Amino acid sequence: MGAMYQLVPVALETRLHSERLARWHFVAHLVGVAGMVVMFWTWNMKQVGHFGSVFALGVGLFVVNLVKTLRTIRAGTSLRSRLPPRWAGSR
Repeated sequence: MGAMYQLVPVALETRLHSERLARWHFVAHLVGVAGMVVMFWTWNMKQVGHFGSVFALGVGLFVVNLVKTLRTIRAGTSLRSRLPPRWAGSR
């Protein structure tokens, strides 16, 4: 996921929709994964579900941020035309 935050704006020559949303995604993801690990270690399945929900929230924030970033690309511009020639292939 972190690589997508770097690659999408660079490859598509656009800006990330919201760096603040990316930070919230990182925090939710970190808390969710760390909490799940600890709760699996102590075998507290109810809390694993709660931390799993926090993890899912982080994934949702990532998807929202990436979709909004991709929507900033001008309408009518194909993705293929925005890629470097060596990535797009020669036709």
